[in-house]
Amino acid sequence: MEHREAVEIQAAERYVLGELPAEQREAFEEHFFDCPECSREVRSCALLLANLRAAVAEQVERESWSPVQRLLAWRPLLPAALAACLLLALAAGYLGIVALPSLKRQIALRTAPQAYPAVFLRPLVRGEEQAIRIPRGAAFLGLWLDVPPGAAYPRYDCELRRNSGTPVALIQAPAPAQPGAPLNLLLDASRLAPGRYLLLLRGEDSRGARREISRFSFLIQFE
Repeated sequence: MEHREAVEIQAAERYVLGELPAEQREAFEEHFFDCPECSREVRSCALLLANLRAAVAEQVERESWSPVQRLLAWRPLLPAALAACLLLALAAGYLGIVALPSLKRQIALRTAPQAYPAVFLRPLVRGEEQAIRIPRGAAFLGLWLDVPPGAAYPRYDCELRRNSGTPVALIQAPAPAQPGAPLNLLLDASRLAPGRYLLLLRGEDSRGARREISRFSFLIQFE
């Protein structure tokens, strides 16, 4: 099972709930042992399910208590409840005074007209590594990809990975409007770190079948 398919079918959640058919369960188990992202998702879902079950069991037990038992159960929680109210008030103040204005400034910067670096990627060639220099503070990075002749598809998948294999982004792109035109991708530069990257270009036909077309290897540097 590929990572994209696991995300689309919500495999981690269904695996923990026991809703995956046997064939999909075995394929997902083979995948998530080698996928850090899916492994974290499985652990998080399992923890959430355990907490929910414990909360339901506690609620069932509380419903059987007498009014006196319920009153006595609340008394030790009063200090904690007051502290929670105080923390909630502080959090609301922080959101209104600091976080929300900062978020509004970031949105304004992102949506304002701006220039960004754009690079034409060369296909992977043995012994050759393309270096991409990004100005510090740049919000976006544009990438142009040539589609090899004879590899025209109605849709394309562009998967960006770190050199270590860690997935960074998966972009689905329609075919260029003009035959022979490059694919244009726009990446969030703030999510990129210096280092080596691999971009896999796959074509997807009308039946949903995908085939790898080309690979692009490059080095990102900030200046």
